Amino acid sequence: MLNEHLFKLKKDGKTVGYLKIDRGLVCWRTTTLSPALNKTWHMVHNSVRIDFDSAHPFVIKDKNGKDVFAGDRVKRISGEPCFVEWYTEECRYVLHNNQNYYDIDVLELEQGIELIEEKEDE
Repeated sequence: MLNEHLFKLKKDGKTVGYLKIDRGLVCWRTTTLSPALNKTWHMVHNSVRIDFDSAHPFVIKDKNGKDVFAGDRVKRISGEPCFVEWYTEECRYVLHNNQNYYDIDVLELEQGIELIEEKEDE
């Protein structure tokens, strides 16, 4: 995935699609059409657009290979549930449990965090 940037697009808290920028090419994929079209990447200049109010950047793959985006809830290797968030003051992603902030350290990366649920998708 060299030079690829992936974002989850949300509208009213629900995932409505994905946007990726790959080697300068902007593409999108929806989650609201037929299953076949939901798996297809489309060029931005196509007539269909995705209406969204927030974009959540890709952070890491979990230990099961699922994509984890900013705002998603994950389980640390200790079993503790946390959220993945951007920590503006230090310009990095962290895990937090509403009380403490944790670095996404080498051990977490080696043994893997596990996606529990996507942000606000129920």
